[in-house]
Amino acid sequence: MNKNKSQNPTHRILLAIVVSIIVIWTHNISKNNAMQKKSTFPSTPTDLNPSNPSNPTNPTNPDKPKKNRGSELTALILNWKTPRTLANTLRSYQKNGLFDYMNETVIFFQELTKEQEEKAKSYHNKIRVIGEKTNVNIHWGIEYLVDNATTEYVLFLEKDWELIESPEMLAEEIDAAIEIIESGVADVVRLRSRNNPGRDFYAKETYQGKEDDVWHRQENLMCNFYHWIENFDWRFPDKAVTCWNNPLFYCVKARFCNWTNNPGVFKKSWWKKYMSQYARKTAQEMKTWGNFESELNSVVEAWNGSPWVVAMGRGLFAHHEIDG
Repeated sequence: MNKNKSQNPTHRILLAIVVSIIVIWTHNISKNNAMQKKSTFPSTPTDLNPSNPSNPTNPTNPDKPKKNRGSELTALILNWKTPRTLANTLRSYQKNGLFDYMNETVIFFQELTKEQEEKAKSYHNKIRVIGEKTNVNIHWGIEYLVDNATTEYVLFLEKDWELIESPEMLAEEIDAAIEIIESGVADVVRLRSRNNPGRDFYAKETYQGKEDDVWHRQENLMCNFYHWIENFDWRFPDKAVTCWNNPLFYCVKARFCNWTNNPGVFKKSWWKKYMSQYARKTAQEMKTWGNFESELNSVVEAWNGSPWVVAMGRGLFAHHEIDG
């Protein structure tokens, strides 16, 4: 008798089902592998760069000539009193090429005097001085400065931020900052020095060595930890990403990165559209009575609940107040 002819039909059906399952399983594995290869950007936080989440980093082209983009940027300096601090700051800008590299530098003096104006202008012929005879507070000072910028990109500084890097490093960081914002990767690029941030650093003084405390106290200070945590994006993979290479920058959403009056680059049009409404408040209208940093960080829709992204790299400036 032929054994093949007598084989139970049920066996043949079961064999066909098993083969089908193996084929489907193999297909799904291949599909998953292909999807993983297609995107290497971490699944969270995918909204760091909603316009281009799969390619947040800059293209690498060794043959592409480097741009000198300082002419597209106005440096803005806010000052009140402290003449020795301001003099030290302006000397560092003179020495390390900031005045030369920028389109121009505008200084706003609270309680402006003729003597202050003449002395400031003596440092460089690309310095313009504006101000008020009274103290209009920080937020209105920033507003006046941004209004007076003659370029789309601005670098905001206060009088106690000393430039501690070379002209070459200045050009590299400024060019990268403009390209990061221009590419839609971030809205604000911070430039406080990562390794030499200077004195009066509240986040470092409060949380270094006890970083997990931030989650039940003030989570928007987390981004400041990059100043002392080397592999910052590894430590906080669901909150920070490497968003730019050569030079390196990390990106963090505003929820985990407080607004600060520390050195930063942003667009004039961005400021006017979104931030001026808060800068134009009177002290009485503010929740925190004239403290602009606290105001932005306490009004949820102004900063912590906003879609803004902050980028941070090597940085350029150290906090150095002499006569404050």
